[in-house]
This record gives sequence, structure tokens and C-alpha cells, in this order.
Amino acid sequence: MINIITKDPERYNESFVTARAGTLQLWQGRFRYSGRLTERLSASFTGGYHEYEGASGANDFHEISKLSGRVKYRFSDDSVLHFFTILGKAERGIPLSVFTPSIDSEGDYDHQALRWEKTISRTSRFHLQVFRKYYDIDSDELDTEEQEYGVELQHSFSPGTGHQLVWGLHYYRVYVDSSYLRPTTDHDNTFSCFLQDEFRLSDTLKFIAGLNFENNSFTGSSLSPRACLLYELYPGHHLRFSFARAFQTPSFAKDSLLLTKELPSPLPPITAAALVGNRGLDTEDMIAYELGYRTVLFDRLGLNVELYYNDIDDVVTEVLDHRFMWPLRITWDNVYNAIAKGVEVAVDLPVTSWWKLHVNYTYQEVEKKRDNRDVPGTPRHKINLSSSVTFENGFSFDVRAHYVDDTTWRPVLGEPVRVDDYVRLDIRIAQKLLNDRLELALVGQNLTDKTHPETSDGTATYNAHKLIYGQVTWHFK
Repeated sequence: MINIITKDPERYNESFVTARAGTLQLWQGRFRYSGRLTERLSASFTGGYHEYEGASGANDFHEISKLSGRVKYRFSDDSVLHFFTILGKAERGIPLSVFTPSIDSEGDYDHQALRWEKTISRTSRFHLQVFRKYYDIDSDELDTEEQEYGVELQHSFSPGTGHQLVWGLHYYRVYVDSSYLRPTTDHDNTFSCFLQDEFRLSDTLKFIAGLNFENNSFTGSSLSPRACLLYELYPGHHLRFSFARAFQTPSFAKDSLLLTKELPSPLPPITAAALVGNRGLDTEDMIAYELGYRTVLFDRLGLNVELYYNDIDDVVTEVLDHRFMWPLRITWDNVYNAIAKGVEVAVDLPVTSWWKLHVNYTYQEVEKKRDNRDVPGTPRHKINLSSSVTFENGFSFDVRAHYVDDTTWRPVLGEPVRVDDYVRLDIRIAQKLLNDRLELALVGQNLTDKTHPETSDGTATYNAHKLIYGQVTWHFK
């Protein structure tokens, strides 16, 4: 389903232009118009250009031009038609694989969706949506064209007191033509349907249950149940327990990719290594349990605590295919089962009317079931702190700090890559002028280090750099 998130032009009447310029070859310009055109017709349009050097250690540059729009026409109070579109052109680096870590590409993309919403009664609503997506990526090593078409139908109604039923049907077809696939053309037909019932057992207890059926061209059929119990212990104190099962279908690349690496010149052009898809992959299967508690303490301190436990089977990762001695062959396989468990705590504190604090902490353990070893690339501790100060004279000062624990990434080839723990500090200072129509801002990101590695994926290690830029925004209304 196409997912274009824009503000409702019928409700938001705004027009602005903004521009950024800074270090690391950052250039960005953006405009937006949103509002009513007639009593029944409203529209919003957003466009812009973004150029950025990206993370070092990888071919991560990008230059992107994009235009998006949304048109809303109200036939009546209970019937509305929406049209969405996104058009874009991009030049960017693609770290495609360990054999091709530096690819420069050009791409075009456009998405459209048409959505009709109908309110049948106070407790019954219906929508029908059709959509199209298109991508085209060209480079010396990679040429890919992908088209997707789909339709979605959803109906929500109340069959009786305390019940709210939602059912839906989805169908989409993806067609891909790519130089890195064997065969070079492939497709995926996916059909799914779901049913969900939300019913209130008492004034303080609500139960939600749902079931989703999906059939796709890669792995066949699957059933995904889910359930959620919401309980209000007493006013302002809420408990939530949920259970869900989900599946991750293999991508076109993991199913049928073929990339080769030849011996370097002046040696004969003989294939020395190959990255090959695996048509025998199973879906990744996850069963998730969550327990949450949410409240407001002392009439001002927001507290949210979440415990989670995920049981994941048939995790897909890159492996050496030892069945072949020459050329070296890398593929994907369902290698291990894992348990991911942890706790997340978030606190919001409005110190004054002009000063707000937020902190969240995450502790996670992601371990393989067979030997209880950590899954690579899964840091155990993460902390986020933010302070936001906004005065009546239009001056604002925002500070955000992030801490991420150390972790180790283990590529299929080469030595393990250790990413040390790091602290990232971002600061934004801004002043609004001329009745809040003009805003001047200065932003600094990654101020604690000139550069530090943050992630690694076996193809490249991505180093974040200190970034400083200025921003000017003008609001017309």
C-alpha cells in the first residue's frame, strides 16, 4: 500500500519556503502550500532539493529532487475523494554488495494513489484505494526497473454494542526487470485479507483480536494472529498486553540475485567470486509478546514502560556456500533462531510552560537460541535525552543527546568490525521574527566527535561526521 504522509489540506492552511546550507556539502531547499481552493476542493503541494555528502567510509552521497501533492475533493459530508502523488529524481551512491561497495546511480520514481472514503453511518466507514509505484535505477553495474500496482478495500462497522469490527482485502502485483537478477525479470503477486474485532468487556477492560491471511509468490500462504488486552487499573493508570505473529518474506535480491567479481587485470577475466540468491529461503517467523504500563504521575510526569519478548525463527543472513570451492560463493540462508528481549522506559517532564524534558532508555538482549551468543550489530544499551526551551519572544533552544552501547558486526568476509560506544550531541538555536513569519536557525549535529562509526553492514562501515548548518524559513501565512 502506498503510504504518503501529508497534512490534511482541508484542515491546515499554510505556505512556507525554507533553505539550509552547511558543512559536508549540505544544500537543501523546500516549499509547501496547503489550503482550501474552493468550498469542496483543497490541496497541498510540497517540493524540494536535497544534496548531502553522507557518511564517510561508504559511498553514501545523494542529490534528490522531489515533488509531492495531495488533492482532496468532498462530494458531500460523508463522501471524500483523495489523490496523492510523489515524483522524484535522485543521484546517489549505493553500497550494493561486498563486491561492489561503490556504485554511482541515477534514479527516477513516481507514486500515485486514488482513495475514496465513504461514511455509511455513525459507526460504519468504508474506503477503497488503488495505487501505483514505479522505480528506475541506472548505473554502470546496475539497471533496475520496478513497477507495483495494487488495490485495497477496508470496512469498519459496529455489529452491536461494545463491538467494532474491521475487515479488509489487499492485492498487489510487483514486476521487476533488473540486470542483477537471474532471470532478469520476476514478479510477485500478493493477496491478503484480515479481520479485527475490538470489543469492550467492561468500562475498564478492552480486548482486540485480529487475524491476517497472506499468500505471496515467494513462500506461499501464512496466517498472522494478533491480540491485545487494555486494562485501566484506576483512572490515569493503563496496562497493555499484546501478542502477535508476523512473517518477513524474502526480497527479490535474496531470492534470485546474481553478482560476480572477476579477477583483477592483468589476470584473465575469470569469475573469482559470486553473490547468489537462494530460491529455497523460508520466511522469517516472529512471535512477539509485549507488556506496557502508562501513567501520569504528580499531574505532570508522563511515564511509559514497555517490556517485550520476541521469538524469531529462520533468520536470513549472508553465508559462505561451502558446496562450491571455485568461484567463492556467497548466498543467503535461514541460518539461526533468535530471542530478542528488553525493556523501554520513557519519561516526559514539562518543567515549566516554556521548558520540556524527555528521556528514554532501552535495554535489549538479542541472542541466538543455539549458543546464547549475541546477534551481531545489536547494542544492549541506548539512551536519549532531550531538552526543549521556547520563550514567548520566539527564541528557542533545543538540545538532544544520544548514547549507544558498543557492538560488533561480523561480515561474511573479512574480520569482525567493532563499533565502540558513542555519545552524539545535537543542538538547535532559533529565533522567530516579524510576527513569527521569519525563523533563523543554527544547528549542530554530532558535536561531541569530529567523526565516529555508527553502523557496519558487511559492505561498508558508516562514519557520522560533525555537521553544522544554518536554516532560514519564511511563512507566508
